[in-house]
This record gives sequence, C-alpha cells and structure tokens, in this order.
Amino acid sequence: MDDQIKRPTASQHSSKSRELNNFGASFFVLVLVIMLIFNGMDWYERAFTEVQNEFTDNFAIFPSAKIDFGLKKVYNLYMWATNRRIINDVVVMNDGRLILRQGDAPPSYDEKINNIVALKDYLESKDIPMLFVRVPDKMQDTSQLPQGYANTILEDGVSFMAQLSQNGVASLDLREEMMRENMDFATAFYRGDHHWTAETALWSFGKIATVMNTEYGFSLDEDTWDAQSYEKITYQNVFMGSESERIGDPGLKEDITVLIPRFETAFTVNNINEYGQDEAALRGDFTDVFVPKTKEAQHDDFSQYDLNAADSGFARYINENAAEQKKVLLIADSFGRVFSTYLACSTAQVSYLSISEENNMKLYPVLADEEFDMVIFMVYDQVLLRDNEELGKNRLYFGEDQLWE
Repeated sequence: MDDQIKRPTASQHSSKSRELNNFGASFFVLVLVIMLIFNGMDWYERAFTEVQNEFTDNFAIFPSAKIDFGLKKVYNLYMWATNRRIINDVVVMNDGRLILRQGDAPPSYDEKINNIVALKDYLESKDIPMLFVRVPDKMQDTSQLPQGYANTILEDGVSFMAQLSQNGVASLDLREEMMRENMDFATAFYRGDHHWTAETALWSFGKIATVMNTEYGFSLDEDTWDAQSYEKITYQNVFMGSESERIGDPGLKEDITVLIPRFETAFTVNNINEYGQDEAALRGDFTDVFVPKTKEAQHDDFSQYDLNAADSGFARYINENAAEQKKVLLIADSFGRVFSTYLACSTAQVSYLSISEENNMKLYPVLADEEFDMVIFMVYDQVLLRDNEELGKNRLYFGEDQLWE
C-alpha cells in the first residue's frame, strides 16, 4: 500500500518552498503598503529596522533578502509617489542622479587641520614631502538640488583648503581642476554611487602625477596616465551603486568600466595586517592582481565599486617593470582603491593605507619601518568635511593618538 503513495520529489518540494516564501514575502509587502496608507511615512520610518530584524530573525518563511528588498521597494515607491526627493538618506537631484544626504558638519575643523599639519611637520623632519589632495563630491553645484535642501559642502571645502594653505600644507584641489577643465560631473561619477568612474580616477592620477614630476622630482612616464594607453572594457548593467541600493530599485543598475594597461606590467601585491605581517601575496600582470573578477563579470552582479583594486586596509604594490624607482605612501579613503592601481603603474612601489577600513592601522610604524620618497594624503569631501555614518568610520592612528576619524 505504501508503494502506491505518491511522495513529492526533492524538486517539487523545493518549488513548493519557493512558492511559500514568495507568497509570504509578497503578503508582508502588501501589509506594509496598507499600513503606509493608513499610518503615513512617519510610522514606516520608525518601524523599518525593528520590523525587518524581528521577522528575519524569527520567521524563516520571510527570507532576509526578500524582506530587505520589499521594504526598500515600498519605501521607494511611496516616496516617489508623494514626490519626495530625500529617500532613505539619499538625495535625488533634479537630473535623477543620487547623492548621499550630507552628514552634520563638525563645530570646527581645527582638529583635522591641526592633525594634518602635525603629520606634515613630522614628515618634513624626515625629509619626506606630503601632498594633500581633495577629492570632490559629485555635486557640481547646488542648481540640481531639491528646493529647500541646503548643502554647504562646496563652500566648506574652499574654506578648509584655504586653512591648509595658511598652515603651509601643499595641496591639490581636484574639484578646482575639474571645474577648470569644464568636466561633466554627471559622467565623471556613477549615477547611483558617490564614487568616481575608472576614467575619472585615471584622469586624477594624471593631475597628481604631473605635480609629482614638476614639484617633487619624480620622472613618471606620461604614458601611464594617457587614456590611449589603456584598453576600455565595459560590463553593462552589472553595477548597483551604494545609493541605488539604499533606495532598493534594481532598475538603477549601471555599466562599470575597467581600464587595462596596453603596456606590459608585472606586479607583486602584498596585503598587510595591522601587525605588519603579509597576509597574502598576489603576483602577475595588472589583470591578475587588480582585476580578479573580470572573467566572471558578465555573469555576476557587482555591488562593489572597487572592481579593479586589491581589497585591503594596507597593501603594498611592487611594480617590477617601473622605470621610476621611488616609493610612495598613499593615505586615502575608498576613492584610493582604483586610483592606487594606476599610481602603481608608474613607480617602483606604492603602499596604500586605507582609512576606510576598520583595521585601526597605525601610521607611525609604517613610516618608521620604511623610507618613502613622498606621501599623498587623499580624502573625499564627505569624509573630509562631514560626520557621515553612511560612509563608516575613517580611522588613522599616529603614534598613540588618533590622527583621523
């Protein structure tokens, strides 16, 4: 008798499970819509995190990814339907591009200014020049901002750089350079992410390299920042920027471009932990060490901006083909990830110390253990001028004191 009982196959069971999960998630989103209609957005904003955590922690029928997407999607649709332009701390500009809502400005920039000056003075005592580089926000001006939304980051940046100059800190303002060349900010940065594109990172390297050659005694090969020296590979609709993710709309995926040197390259990349130990070593050409995901790019959805960059809090790039034999220490936030790979094409060694990783790296041992020919301190406007929790903590320790947060 038992042999005549038809039991569901594994695939049928899996299908039923998926149907149940889909039904559960859809029903949950429907309930949210109804609650929004009757209770308004204030209720939704209070309940967002609490409801998400409660259901995903305690009810397996509601898959975490589906709940997360469902919540964001409902939020997004409601905000657009009511013509709201600030969605989950993302500002929708008039042309549809997305920027992070600016964090709170500190009461004073004196502490950051003093720390940068102290680092400059210390490096001068070791005969190491330092160049401070301002990385601009993607907002070209305030004309694209929603009516009533105030953003003072542009004028704050001018004031900050002026104070650095008054304190004898050599600097390069990439925002001024972009404005001088009439660059289009709308194409220089991703539409749904705050980072610049690979092309803009290469352009910025050219600007900095020119200063290194003319003012700091370097002899970097101009071919290493010539766009014609790189092959452009574009993967379509694979990149979901961090601001796009925050409003939960998969229709905002965009192209991501990788620039591969046409000239011959050979690198050794060492990822170094906070104790100064090599955790891993990569060897090969530019593609081998900086573009490990390229071969899979047409099949995978990328949520990381730094496609062509070693992902480490502290990494050392050794260029075995470099004509220029000098060593550079790059201190930077996440904008340095792609930038550092182009800088590495031009000189014998680049040590990239990221202030975007929560690794509590200490700068003094790095400077004490190795002699550098130059230090580049490169910081993005939102990290430089705002306390923005969405960008995480940006830490750097100098001796026992915290140089940067």
